[in-house]
Amino acid sequence: MFESPGGGLAWLVGTDPKELLQRGGSLFLASGAAHLLNYLYHVLLSRALGPADYGAFVALLSLFLLLAIPMNTLQTTIALEASTRHPEHLGPFILGLLRVMRRRWLQAGLLGWVVLALASPWIARVLQLPTALPVIVMGGYLVIATLLPAIRGIFQGTHAFGLLGATFLIETSSKLLVGLTLVAFGLGVSGATGGIILGAAVALVYGLWALPRPDPPREGAAPITMSPLLPSAVPIGLTLLFFAVMTSADVIAVKVLFPPREAGYYAAASTAGRIVLFATWPVWAVLFPAMGRTGSASRMTRRGLWLGIGLTVLIAAPILAFYVLAPHLATRILFGHQFLPGASLFWPLGLAMLAYQVAFLGMSHELAVGRQRFLRLAGLSTVVLVGLLILIPRTLTGVALTTLAVGAVTAALMSWIGLASKVR
Repeated sequence: MFESPGGGLAWLVGTDPKELLQRGGSLFLASGAAHLLNYLYHVLLSRALGPADYGAFVALLSLFLLLAIPMNTLQTTIALEASTRHPEHLGPFILGLLRVMRRRWLQAGLLGWVVLALASPWIARVLQLPTALPVIVMGGYLVIATLLPAIRGIFQGTHAFGLLGATFLIETSSKLLVGLTLVAFGLGVSGATGGIILGAAVALVYGLWALPRPDPPREGAAPITMSPLLPSAVPIGLTLLFFAVMTSADVIAVKVLFPPREAGYYAAASTAGRIVLFATWPVWAVLFPAMGRTGSASRMTRRGLWLGIGLTVLIAAPILAFYVLAPHLATRILFGHQFLPGASLFWPLGLAMLAYQVAFLGMSHELAVGRQRFLRLAGLSTVVLVGLLILIPRTLTGVALTTLAVGAVTAALMSWIGLASKVR
């Protein structure tokens, strides 16, 4: 499963480019199937819950994705770390990782769940939820999120893309089955969030089972700790935080500032826009650990960034064309006629997600080559977006166009930083 880094084009795969394409292809197929199931989940949920409850569900999901940023940082950090390790060192690294997961991260996740349960009445009031139960249920996601991203980070960093894709496919299929069953039994938003928790739990069990069983370290060997991860974890965590806020702040702002039914229309359009994010995610998943193998910027990493941007635009183009040419048809297919008032929001939010994905590729390139100067601009863009969402828009269209405008500027800045900087 694990290969050692080589020379030449080894930054791109570790052995040869054809192997990367084969493995990346398996990830594209598995993640594509997973995203189809995920959107089937949202399509059926939106019809079962209606605009108001569906808006509450999407806002709650966006909030918890923000809260889970510290845990999701683990996947990117571990992927970068694993991609640079020699095969002889991967066994001790995995053993040390599992030890820290069991002794520290799991306890932190449980503590976070308790804190959220105590704060659930206030969160429910801010998000205009009728009950705090969905918040308490969703808190269980923090427990699983302390473990599952670490497993996925090992798979991603070692180019085990088939196993990585399988975890997403298992998670979404389990979520679809369990979540819709709970909603059918009348549990509403709580059932929808429960499906997310149980689906992630099934994926975690599979990931632990699929991990290689490394030999224990030799007697007298130095213990493996996670302290080497900390220097890279901080900039990675900030990058993921900025990206999550940029792609989720509008949904939360609309849920807080607009009536529930309008928030539901916007949530559906935002979910449609996120198809662009999820469809292009494998491009980043394949290229990021590959670029990190060099440790510095080069013509090869710049080509990788150009390739990533090109593939991302190519994949997103037909989705955006559908939203521009037939927004009402897209709305009926994805969410049903009751969400038609939000049809005009599909294309600006889809284009905004494309812009933020391009920006994320630029930021990831800088992380992979060991540069952090982009963080100030990314942080400034995030603050500007949040401020504008609070101060300016008074219509759903205004929120969408504000999100798009900031995204376009951010994408231009991050791409320029990655493509125009000096290389060796």
